[in-house]
Amino acid sequence: MVEYLSPAIRHPLVIAVDQSVADAAALMEQARSMGTGVFPAGDGAMEPLPLLQRGRAGCVVVMDADQVVGLLTAADVVRYGAGPRPLAQVGVAEATVRPQRFVHVAELVAAEAVLQIGEQTGYAPLPVLNDRGQLIGLYTVESWFWLAQQHKSR
Repeated sequence: MVEYLSPAIRHPLVIAVDQSVADAAALMEQARSMGTGVFPAGDGAMEPLPLLQRGRAGCVVVMDADQVVGLLTAADVVRYGAGPRPLAQVGVAEATVRPQRFVHVAELVAAEAVLQIGEQTGYAPLPVLNDRGQLIGLYTVESWFWLAQQHKSR
């Protein structure tokens, strides 16, 4: 199970539901400017590859207290940036895409099962929740790619 959690970004970018899209954009830009180094995953493990860290800057998880509300991607920021209002006047709550699905850690039992979830969701970013419904990671396009490559090489 832990093996299939490893491609998830263990410290995804998180923003409160009451902040603005400009705040989210600044958070993503700050993460991009930090580079793609390997970061501790919080449990002593290291993020598997710098590739996975690139995905960290492309999406923020929107939270209301300790509950995942949805996701805001860099593409969403661009879409709202092309709109009539300044990003500072667009609330994250308004722009948030509610995920159709979450990945629960109990589902991470085999590569095939995890990749099937990816296929069903179009390999979209998906929050990973523990058994108490708390955010413990984020699968990104880079996560799906890394897992597929690892599975293929076995």
